[in-house]
Amino acid sequence: MVPQLRAQRLRRNLPDGYGVLAAEQSCVSMVHVDRMPARDVRRILLASDGYYRLVDHYNAASDAELVRRTGALGADALLAQLRAIEAADPLATTYPRLKIADDATALLIGVNHR
Repeated sequence: MVPQLRAQRLRRNLPDGYGVLAAEQSCVSMVHVDRMPARDVRRILLASDGYYRLVDHYNAASDAELVRRTGALGADALLAQLRAIEAADPLATTYPRLKIADDATALLIGVNHR
């Protein structure tokens, strides 16, 4: 497992790898940017990869659903759902992963247009 983990980490912030926000220039190329008129923005969700697993790993929500449900139910409710999914798969067979649970953080910012 250790050789696999080391090999995986060497792909960090590379075009054929995965993005990790870090204090290094290489992560800038991994940032995905969407633009929209400011008047259309109502909420901004900042989420760690652990929280985003609800979308990209566990298929429990779409991007839009994650934002909507975080706003409607609160991040604690979504974190509870995330932990329940992980707890139901303690051997990581249904959802293969290196860690049973990753750190998960979310910050939902409401935008008030005056």
